[in-house]
Amino acid sequence: MIRNCTVFCSSKGYRLSVRGLVSGQIRKQSQNGDQFLNTDEKSSSSDPQDDQFKVDDVRRKILKNSLPFVKDHGWTTQTLIAGAQSAGYAGVAHGMFPKGGVELVHYFISSSNRRLVDELRTKPQNKERTKRRQIQNVQAATEMRLKMLIPFIDHWTKAMALLAVPSSVPQATRNLSTLVDDIWYYSGDRTANFDWYTKRAALAAIYVATELAMVQDKSDDFKDTWDFLEQCLQHYEKTSNIVDEAPNFISGTVTTVKNVLGLGHLHR
Repeated sequence: MIRNCTVFCSSKGYRLSVRGLVSGQIRKQSQNGDQFLNTDEKSSSSDPQDDQFKVDDVRRKILKNSLPFVKDHGWTTQTLIAGAQSAGYAGVAHGMFPKGGVELVHYFISSSNRRLVDELRTKPQNKERTKRRQIQNVQAATEMRLKMLIPFIDHWTKAMALLAVPSSVPQATRNLSTLVDDIWYYSGDRTANFDWYTKRAALAAIYVATELAMVQDKSDDFKDTWDFLEQCLQHYEKTSNIVDEAPNFISGTVTTVKNVLGLGHLHR
């Protein structure tokens, strides 16, 4: 467990002590030695686990406070700097996010997924578990989740580009897998056979395709997006083709996203 770690930000000349950040201390390198900025009372904690909890809490606060600045700066380091300052820390605290803006994208996605689950849990549960009822529930939940993108829609194309970078794909995939599993579960699905996998693969493909349609949608209140979502789910309900072709569909969708975002030329 890390007891104290230091992150150096060469562009600003700052050294960030993680334990120091938790206690409000930021050290600035100088020829005369370390100068302390934003000093508060020094942390008395000597428990590494306690320190890590505090660091995680600081990270969450900065990420949460950064989201309102996305509209001005996008998914960038500048947004993280503004979020850190808004949370009461020095802007150099963005050094806690070595991967940059994509960490804010991951945070937004995972927190939105949790928010969706909270909302689905509070909704009255319909005991009817027919395929038609489940599809209706899936459509409503998927639309609810996609609507969470609306405040960031002008910058979501960039977010998708960040998620398409190979190093970001594993976490993006985990977030998507969690999302579609939760949607099916709270829509009444309790399957325990191979259909469990095919349903989730199909919904993942539909979600990615609808998300891509949404960032290009110019209709009022995203009407064309919701119509597209409904058509995809109707097709799924009527035929198993989309399940059988899910891997190819997802692969094709990812390729399309990369081409739209200008990522097709990237080396891997």
